Amino acid sequence: MNGFDMIDRDYWINKMSPEQRDWTMYEYLNAIHARLAALESRKWMHRTLSFAGGILGGAGVVVIYWQFFRDLVL
Repeated sequence: MNGFDMIDRDYWINKMSPEQRDWTMYEYLNAIHARLAALESRKWMHRTLSFAGGILGGAGVVVIYWQFFRDLVL
């Protein structure tokens, strides 16, 4: 199961046994857990990209400020 398979509500209610529902719920929760664990294990990447984004954003603000307000400054 890849976590993207969705089960129709009518199929869930009318055609699945309670054991199948429990097993399907268990698989979905495991898929969610695996995805969250993968996201949380990449903290260094998030910090690095966040730092780089701050630098790029700051440079962008300086460029925009210089383009629009340089007549007022000079």
